[in-house]
Amino acid sequence: MNFKSSTARMLNAPRLPKQIYIPRSLGLGLGALLIIAALQDQARPNWVWMLTLVGGFVWPHLAYLHASRAKRSGRAEKNNLMIDAALTSFALYAIGFSIVPSSIGFTLTAMNNLSVGGARLLAKGFIATMAGLAFGAAFLPFGFHPASSLLVQSAAMLLVVLYLTAFAWTMWRMANDLQESRDALDMLSQTDALSGLKNRGAFESALDEKFSALRSGNGKAGAALLFLDLDHFKQINDESGHAAGDDVLRAMGSALNSEIREADIAARYGGDEFAVLLDQADEAGAHVFLDRVRNRIRATVLFENSTVPLTWSTGVSMFDTSVSSPETWLAQADAALYKVKQCERGGVVLAQSEDKA
Repeated sequence: MNFKSSTARMLNAPRLPKQIYIPRSLGLGLGALLIIAALQDQARPNWVWMLTLVGGFVWPHLAYLHASRAKRSGRAEKNNLMIDAALTSFALYAIGFSIVPSSIGFTLTAMNNLSVGGARLLAKGFIATMAGLAFGAAFLPFGFHPASSLLVQSAAMLLVVLYLTAFAWTMWRMANDLQESRDALDMLSQTDALSGLKNRGAFESALDEKFSALRSGNGKAGAALLFLDLDHFKQINDESGHAAGDDVLRAMGSALNSEIREADIAARYGGDEFAVLLDQADEAGAHVFLDRVRNRIRATVLFENSTVPLTWSTGVSMFDTSVSSPETWLAQADAALYKVKQCERGGVVLAQSEDKA
């Protein structure tokens, strides 16, 4: 998985502000309590205390509102992280860079920026950190107070434990959402949008796997490969329009999808041609399957007023150990389909031994 592209997908997700909201509220809120504990030992003006409270308990909610309403939530959250970094560095300047809080604050800031935007956002976060320090230096006298009281150390440990737990939970949710998105994209890439069945590429890949399994098992399980070609499909398009033709393809896809079993595979192979792989099926099973599909189509009100009956010609090829490759198997079913199209449309032809020579 490409980290940069994966991160970009997460940043463009509308759910990102909601996912970051809880960790930010927890981290900045606990961080504010930590800073307040450290400020008790130092003489800082009241506005520093107020800014700490606003940064810890008001800013997280403002950041969520801003990002959730923004057209590009990812960019808005990146900007929010820069404000997080500036607020953190200012607070650490205000407490005189106490070692424990400073180590935690700078580390968590860098971790947040790196996890969301990689090295580029880490670099921007460094600039925002410097801006926060510059703001502190402009309005407050510098003081270095490395020691930490027991209260400050306790608050720091609480922050680390709770924030890292929330951060890990958020990263898990984001990774899970990303995986769901990838699965959905994979499904779309294998699906014919019009019929709802698998597309040609997905069918041929599945056929390769099934063929290997049949060869390794000496064909004992058996399988039937069917090619179905809609009869007079051009006439349907000419008389009723392409929208009606699309409805025919949808109805055929729905009928096939409803009648196949979990182990079977149905696909729109191209144009008005469909392919079906029936697992553990014999010739009789193939005919039963086709009858079920016909009955389902007849029950569809879509074609009651049509002047062109919806029928299809079918070529069937049963697997046997003489089949040398998936391509040969497909060619056998296609040859059988060609025969039935030449003779009687709407019929079924089984590939004979001469087709398998």
